[in-house]
Amino acid sequence: MDHIARVRRFNRYYTGKLGVLSETYHEGPFTLTEARVLYELAQRTGTRKSDRRVAAQGPNDGEDRRRSQRRAGAEVQGLTAKELAELLELDPGYLSRILKRFETRGLLVRAQSESDKRQSKLHLSMQGREAFRNLDKASRDQVADQLEPLGPDDQEQLVSAMATIETLLEYGPRGPILLRPHAPGDMGWIVESQARMYAAEYKWGKGLEAVAARIVADFLDNFKPGREACWVAERDGKRLGTVMLVERTLQVAQLRLLAVLPAARGLGIGSLLVKQCEKFARQAGYQKIYLWTQAELNSARKIYQAHGYRKVEEGVHNTFGQPVEGESWVLDL
Repeated sequence: MDHIARVRRFNRYYTGKLGVLSETYHEGPFTLTEARVLYELAQRTGTRKSDRRVAAQGPNDGEDRRRSQRRAGAEVQGLTAKELAELLELDPGYLSRILKRFETRGLLVRAQSESDKRQSKLHLSMQGREAFRNLDKASRDQVADQLEPLGPDDQEQLVSAMATIETLLEYGPRGPILLRPHAPGDMGWIVESQARMYAAEYKWGKGLEAVAARIVADFLDNFKPGREACWVAERDGKRLGTVMLVERTLQVAQLRLLAVLPAARGLGIGSLLVKQCEKFARQAGYQKIYLWTQAELNSARKIYQAHGYRKVEEGVHNTFGQPVEGESWVLDL
């Protein structure tokens, strides 16, 4: 069987397995495209506790909503219809009809952008966020049911194979992976990519994004050349991963914000970044490298173990909006 036929066969099998060809997605009230729109809006918008009363009032109370957002401190990010169409590669007219249906069902509200009065930002209402949570749970339950018959090793083999497919189709067997120092624009990308990645994989909330934002701001404000560094792994100009090494004490460096994009995993990038931190720390005269990670991050923990790090402390925290077991690791140089 030729390669084209085999890929087509797999596509038929997988779409059937997920049920994406059904009239509605997960036997719910949304089509697959509507579910994608709902997902992106849920990732880009949020409702603060102080905004909930206003959010429940509906789409005709935009000025009250904006006043409430300003009292809360800042505008919720949101997306314009144009940005959403470009993100999902949807026809603007088709997307407009979906958004109108969402508004009619009370799932969506529009608010004038604080930065550009000519633009309207799209936000899910409380009802819309509840609809997304139900859809997201149905999707997670479906995948859990499919994984349940498989043992841990088989599950790991399955997700590794998926990562390989994604990596080859997204990046292909092209140029070498390069490590470079951070450049203008990288810090914003680091915060955004980590917030989106961990929200999608672990449901960690705005606390994670706030932590990442504080780390990069502190790095830029207090950067110590020769003692601190940030590296970005890229290939063919595409950023794939990142890590920082900062001064914790005169003798101890701290590894921070190690991350590799899901589509680039399996290429050895995480290990490459950790090795770079160790090399730099030795040259800078540090005696130890400290890091704080989470028990759920199994791939990262395996990298740390392989490089000689040892766990010295653990404890549950709620920094990311839910109980998470944090761990402190140390490498003696």
